[in-house]
Amino acid sequence: MCVGFTVLYMRASMTFIAKNLSSTFSLAFFGILGPSLSSENFIMAASAAQTRVKQEVEKSIENLEKDHLRGLQAKSHLCAAKCCDNLAASKEEVQQCMNQCFTPIQQIQEYIGKELTGFQDRLSRCAQQCQDRIQDNVEPNTTQSDLEKYQAELNICVDKCCNTHLELVPKMFVRMKKVLSEVKEPSPR
Repeated sequence: MCVGFTVLYMRASMTFIAKNLSSTFSLAFFGILGPSLSSENFIMAASAAQTRVKQEVEKSIENLEKDHLRGLQAKSHLCAAKCCDNLAASKEEVQQCMNQCFTPIQQIQEYIGKELTGFQDRLSRCAQQCQDRIQDNVEPNTTQSDLEKYQAELNICVDKCCNTHLELVPKMFVRMKKVLSEVKEPSPR
C-alpha cells in the first residue's frame, strides 16, 4: 500500500459520488419534466451545485490525506520493512507481520469509504425527495408554463440539497479526523 493508492481510492469514491449525483439530478429532470423543456438550465444548475459539493469534498480529502494519512502510511511501510528484518521468521510469518502493519490503513480506507458512501446516499435521497415533490404535481395535461415553474422549483430544491450537504462536509471530516487520531500506530509482531 502506498499514499497514491489511498488518494486514488478516495478520489475514486468521490468520482463515484459525482457520477451518481449527476445521474440522480439528470434522472430527476428527464423523469419528471420530459423533453418538452429545455434541459440546459437544469443541467447547468445541477452541474454547478454538484461541482461545489465535489470540490469541497475533494479539498477536504486532500487535506485529510496530507495531514493524517501520509504519516500513518509511512509508519506502515517502515513497520513492514522491520518485518523483513526478521531472518528467523518463515515466509508466512513475515507476510502476516506485514499484513498486520497495514491493517490500520485498510481499516481507515474502509471507514472513509463508508463515510463518503453515506454522504452520497444522503445527497441522493435529498435529490430523490426533490424529484418526488415535483412528480406529485405533474399531470398529463400540465401546461408548459406549469412545467417551467416546476423546473424552477426543482432547480431551487437541488441547490438547497447541495447547500445543505456542503454544510455537512466539515462535520464529516471532523469525524474522520477524530477516528484517525484514535488509530493505533502499526507495529511488527
